[in-house]
Amino acid sequence: MRLQVKVLLLLWPVFAILGLFSVAAASPVTPGVALWQLEHENGGRAVLMGTVHLLPDDDSWADKRIRAASKAADMLVLEAVAVAASGQSLQAFALKAGFIADTAPGLSTRLTALDNQRLADALATLHIPPGTMERMQPWFAALNLTLTAVMKQGFEADQGAESWLRGRFERAGEPVGVLESATAGLMALATLPQDLQLEMLRAAFVQVESQGEDIDALYTAWRSGDQMQLTALIMDPEQFHPAVHKAVLVDRNANWVKPILDYLETPEEEFIAVGAAHMVGPGNLIEMLQKAGVRVERLQ
Repeated sequence: MRLQVKVLLLLWPVFAILGLFSVAAASPVTPGVALWQLEHENGGRAVLMGTVHLLPDDDSWADKRIRAASKAADMLVLEAVAVAASGQSLQAFALKAGFIADTAPGLSTRLTALDNQRLADALATLHIPPGTMERMQPWFAALNLTLTAVMKQGFEADQGAESWLRGRFERAGEPVGVLESATAGLMALATLPQDLQLEMLRAAFVQVESQGEDIDALYTAWRSGDQMQLTALIMDPEQFHPAVHKAVLVDRNANWVKPILDYLETPEEEFIAVGAAHMVGPGNLIEMLQKAGVRVERLQ
């Protein structure tokens, strides 16, 4: 289950720190990041974009469609926004939920001999001092390993799509709204059962060992708006675990429907940007919005 890189690239804005099945295009679309027009029954409108949270230092993905749609919008809506106060809450959450109590056995005691060797090898590959993750919970160690591996491939949080969009709206003096708290994404991982957290850690080992072979394919599919390829990559049955999918995608999608409907009730037009993985597979966000009565159309 190599979901780690996909979680980081497509799900988590806190470290700035795809509904394809229900929206099949009737004709070929212009290559480019996928955009959808949302229209409420009362006439409220918004543009929805699937994002990648960590990107290389290259904003050519922001083509004229994205620039025009963001310029026309009155407000940007993100999954969450990390500001001073939420940054402190994230740090507090990580200290509480991301680390093992001093009186409890460390991470190495939860791992097999092979797992411990793979962890040591991963730390050495990433130039992280031995023992650094001994007091981390498995989910937090997995996240840190994968984040480091992704960044080693040249992907940076401050170059992510959300950072680019937020800067554009803030410079224009336009407001930025959110769909959930800054800690909600991490909470979804921290509350996973221990066996799934350990599977995530083993997936992180694979990511480090593979030298990030999935990253280029994922990035290319997103850049070109190839929803079929993006879906295949995200929903690969050898890399996909239903319980993780439910916790980090489906449950959060369900929680976002009401705030999105609330935004659509206003006369202003929003530009909504969330991780592209939320528009893929069973329980995807587009499917949920359609069931709630929102008209969704893929933009050319």
